[in-house]
Amino acid sequence: QEIGIGQFFILKGVLAYVAEINDPYIRNGKKNARLRLIFDNGTESKHLLRSLARELYKDPDGRRVTTPDAGPLFTGPSLSDGPITGLIYVVKSLSTNPEISKLDGNLYKLGVTNGSVEARIQGAKDQPTYLLAPVHPVMTYSLFGMDPVKAENLLHRFFAEARLNIEIMDRFGKPFKPREWFLVPLDQITRAVEMLAEGSIILHRYDAKACAVVPTEQPITVGDPDRTLTNI
Repeated sequence: QEIGIGQFFILKGVLAYVAEINDPYIRNGKKNARLRLIFDNGTESKHLLRSLARELYKDPDGRRVTTPDAGPLFTGPSLSDGPITGLIYVVKSLSTNPEISKLDGNLYKLGVTNGSVEARIQGAKDQPTYLLAPVHPVMTYSLFGMDPVKAENLLHRFFAEARLNIEIMDRFGKPFKPREWFLVPLDQITRAVEMLAEGSIILHRYDAKACAVVPTEQPITVGDPDRTLTNI
């Protein structure tokens, strides 16, 4: 559902350009539309939006082609100083569990890693933190000169009201409550990352009932509860 006009994708090794989105409709609560795709081999197709998404998920080398400023943490002089200290990653679950799959489009895992996202999500189907199911990467942002642990804690605190409240049994039959999954629209995650880059995230929170970002009376803190984090 994040496929838009003017975007490029790599599908089965071929570059595809979304030239048109026609006749959009909603069925069973899911958006769909007829696309006009132009491939770099000179061919065209009229894929359905969800058909293209499925093919991209199935293709292990499927990719979205982004511009250098697609993520807010790629721009701004204060953010380009220093080495890359980590990656913020957003993934969606490919679980076939009806209780999880019905949340598709609003349920995302939000984390930070100092390695590659591919390595981080490898073996997700065996890890309760990934809901014992494969996941699909949705977005990544580079952190420049930011402490990855503090950045992750800030994002999790920001979306605390939208955290998924679920208990699952791990492979050994022990109950486990995942803490990094949130019921939140993707555009709100993007906005939170922008605020993290600006440093204004500590003055706001996400109101799950209103589905909106609102000012907070108590600035977000990380680590020592009596000390406000003002510089990440």
